[in-house]
Amino acid sequence: LIQSGIGYDQRSGSFNDGQIVGSPVTWVAVSNGDIEAVIPMDWKYSDGTPYFSGNTIGFRLTSEPSRSSTATETMPDSGFFSYTLNPAPQGNGANHQTSETTN
Repeated sequence: LIQSGIGYDQRSGSFNDGQIVGSPVTWVAVSNGDIEAVIPMDWKYSDGTPYFSGNTIGFRLTSEPSRSSTATETMPDSGFFSYTLNPAPQGNGANHQTSETTN
């Protein structure tokens, strides 16, 4: 779970077993008014286990009214977005490219 830019541990199935260790998600304005989320790939659970264990991540966006945990809108409507990260380019590692599928 990532909420308000902070990652939370939900491996046991509970809502929050502790925060993820690492920098928060940042949001960057790009061309045409679009916004990109910058998610640190070096996150770890509090026990040191990597949060991301491979080069593919899946996510679903939800909106929640304040003081409620019931999603009012989701994207996609069902399933999740799946992104596969390409290897980092040589040099500073910036500008990762991704491929997208929707499951």
